[in-house]
Amino acid sequence: MPEFSILCPVYNVEKYLEDCVRSVLNQTVKDYELILVDDGSTDSSASICDRYASEYPFIKVFHKPNEGLFATRRFALKKAEGDWIVHLDSDDWLEPNTLERIREASKKYDADCVIYGLRRVSEGKVIDSTNSPDDSAVVIDDKRSFSRLVFLNGNLNSLCRKAAKRENLGRVDFSPYFHISKGEDQVQTLEIIQYSNRAVVIPDILYNYRFNPRSITSHKEYHPGIVTYEKEELVLDFLKNNGFFNDEDFEDFRKYMEYWLNMDIMRVLFFRIPFSQKKKWLDEYSDAKFVREFIARKGYHGKLSETEKAACLLIKKSYHHLMFFCLKEKMEMLLGKKII
Repeated sequence: MPEFSILCPVYNVEKYLEDCVRSVLNQTVKDYELILVDDGSTDSSASICDRYASEYPFIKVFHKPNEGLFATRRFALKKAEGDWIVHLDSDDWLEPNTLERIREASKKYDADCVIYGLRRVSEGKVIDSTNSPDDSAVVIDDKRSFSRLVFLNGNLNSLCRKAAKRENLGRVDFSPYFHISKGEDQVQTLEIIQYSNRAVVIPDILYNYRFNPRSITSHKEYHPGIVTYEKEELVLDFLKNNGFFNDEDFEDFRKYMEYWLNMDIMRVLFFRIPFSQKKKWLDEYSDAKFVREFIARKGYHGKLSETEKAACLLIKKSYHHLMFFCLKEKMEMLLGKKII
C-alpha cells in the first residue's frame, strides 16, 4: 500500500489540470497514489485524466455523474489505499516537497494530522499566504485547542491544508450534507478533530491555491445558495455534543460569527439585484436558526463600528429597509460612489 493517497476531484479544469498533476509527479517522495475523480466534466478534463492514467500506473481515474465537490471528495476517499490522505483541488498545485514535509512533521511530532501553509495566487501573482500562527511548528494534543484553531480562524478552514491518517477518516456518514457547497471543507474537518489524537501546524507553505474571482465566496453576483448557516449549525452541534468548548470558547465563537454575519450583510449591498430581493435575503438571515438562537441571543458587539453595530441591531429587529440604507450610506462614503 502507498504511504500517501492524493485525492483530486476534477470538474471542467482543462486549463489547469496538467499543472496540478505535474506538481504531484514532481514530488520528492514517490510513495503515493494519485486519485483523479472526474465529476462529470463537459470539457477535455476527462480525457486528460485518462491520458495520465495510461502513462502512470500509480494514477487512478474514476468517472462519475456530476454530484458536486463534497460528494466527490468522499467518493475519492473510499477509493484511497494510502496511510495518509492529502487533498488537492484540480486547479491548484503542491510544492515539490509537500509529501516529504508531511512525512517529516508527522514522525517528528508523532502527529496524525499535519496542517501546512497555503499561498493564494491569481494570474501568476501571489495575493497572500498563511501558515502557522507563530511562524513555527505548533503541536495540538487536545480537542479544545484544535477546535479553537479551526473554528476561530477562517484561514485554517481549507481541507487542502490538512493531511490526515486514513484510519481517522471515512468514519462519519456526511451524505445528508452533500448539498453544502460553501464550507464543505469545515464540515469534513469535524471528523479530523473528532478522531485525531495529535495535530501539528507547520510553517511551511506547501499548497498553492489558484484564486478564482468568480467563485461563490468572492463574486458580486447573487447566488441563491449563499444565504445559509447549515454548516455553522453543524459545527455548533458538534462542539456542544462533544464538550470541546467551554462557555468562554462559545462566546468567542459567537463574536467571531457575529463579525462574519455583519460582513455577509454588507455584501448584500454589492449584489446586482432589486431591493425586494435584498430584503428577502435579509429575511433569510433573520430567520436562520443559527442567527436567532446563537448569534443574536446577547445583542451585537465585538469588532464592529458603531454604524455596523446599529445595522446588526436593525436586522435583529427586522427593520431591514432602514438597515439597508444605514449600510448603504456608509459604503457610498467609503467608495466615493453611489450604490444602486
